[in-house]
Amino acid sequence: MELSTGIYESLIYEALKKKLDALNKSQYAVNTLSIDSAEVPRLLTNYISKILSRLLTDDKLFESLEERISFINKILHFIEGEWSCDTADDLLVVQNYLLSGIISRAGKNEQQIKAYNLLRPKSGFTVSNLFTGSNHDLSLQSEINLDIQSADEIYWIVAFIKFSGVRIFKDALSHFLECPDARMHIITTSYMAASEPKALQFLKELSPEKVARPAPCQVVYLSPQ
Repeated sequence: MELSTGIYESLIYEALKKKLDALNKSQYAVNTLSIDSAEVPRLLTNYISKILSRLLTDDKLFESLEERISFINKILHFIEGEWSCDTADDLLVVQNYLLSGIISRAGKNEQQIKAYNLLRPKSGFTVSNLFTGSNHDLSLQSEINLDIQSADEIYWIVAFIKFSGVRIFKDALSHFLECPDARMHIITTSYMAASEPKALQFLKELSPEKVARPAPCQVVYLSPQ
């Protein structure tokens, strides 16, 4: 890492300290800030996660998933031995798959149960993604559709609602609202009258028999003061 002038927010590690010490202090000023105690867990977690990621992606160090899992378990054993923390329940089981769902068998055949495993966004649930609208990116519409189909409850927080934006999700939302316990919550604004009444009415009419007891689709307006 080459040092350049600018704003930083970095923990100081050995290699960085050597570079800071080597700077010509007559040409460069090195500024520091006190670490907020409330931020310590986040900062240290981010720091060690980057190191672990670098190590775990090195094929020269680890040739298989089993070796990588063993490495993580050794770290947990070390933590348990060094600080007397019980990490037995946190040890990873050596296997090449992830838990992707627990589905009730009531009213479903094996084919339907397997289909549920496919109703998930291709971008996943654990990592944030930026959708740019490029032809090379995942389709935002298809990802939201899959999100709706795999949801137990829906929360939409949007600046405004347009009919052209919600009508494309009619089939997925209608199917979602057919479930007895389905609930959909929408937080939007009335700023500049950008939200269209037609769009809000469209959402309510998706399941009119549920609107009154209680509404599966609740719309909350935020008006600027």
